Amino acid sequence: MATAFFLQGFNMRRAFALFDADGDGEISPQEFRQGMAALNLHLRYDEIADLMQCCGSSGTGRNGQIAYDEFISLIDRNMRERREAVLDKVEAAFFEKLGQAMDHSQEALVDVMESYDVNNDGTMDPGDLPKVINKLGIMNPDPHLEHVFRAGRSQEGERIDYRDFATNLEAEIRRRTKTAAQDREKLLEAISTILKSQERSYFEFFVILDVNKSGLVSRLEFLTGMQKLGLHCPTNALEDLWSSIY
Repeated sequence: MATAFFLQGFNMRRAFALFDADGDGEISPQEFRQGMAALNLHLRYDEIADLMQCCGSSGTGRNGQIAYDEFISLIDRNMRERREAVLDKVEAAFFEKLGQAMDHSQEALVDVMESYDVNNDGTMDPGDLPKVINKLGIMNPDPHLEHVFRAGRSQEGERIDYRDFATNLEAEIRRRTKTAAQDREKLLEAISTILKSQERSYFEFFVILDVNKSGLVSRLEFLTGMQKLGLHCPTNALEDLWSSIY
């Protein structure tokens, strides 16, 4: 649900208003069902009841309704987690792209960095790091420089020992590549185990994911469907799996 709000650009007040059709400050079970349908999340009655219970777990709502503060607290927390997951995904995508650029470059990273060693002392000006990344074929690296400096174990503003920096950066990229592959493999194994325990085929699982019966599974259907399946893993892990499949 929080994923749906995030993807459609809702703030918390607008999200609550989508559900609170009569404007009384609380969400009834019927309003909750209608709100979920408006988000194209067509859930079963028992699934909606579980979500209602989750949202109203503190019990401040009356007669099975969800109060404003309960709803906002839950969605706000989940949207913050969602934003953090997106930032993690952007960082991972940048390092993946940087690794690919380094693999296809005719020059080793340390050689590219050495070309900016104007003092011939084994160091380079940190201000030249964007030029190094540009030379590898990646434009506009500035938003990611903080992560690159951290990966290279160098402080922004200090001259870079480029041999150590290149070694550390290459090691970080290899670590990320290996970890991402292992995480995807574990996630696929977890999906397979759950499907076997539920005696479902992969085709039946696809039908479950294809909520709108379009013959195609959207990113939102994939993410919400995986969560409904009972997979307990970070959202960014699901995002990575979606990207590898898509």
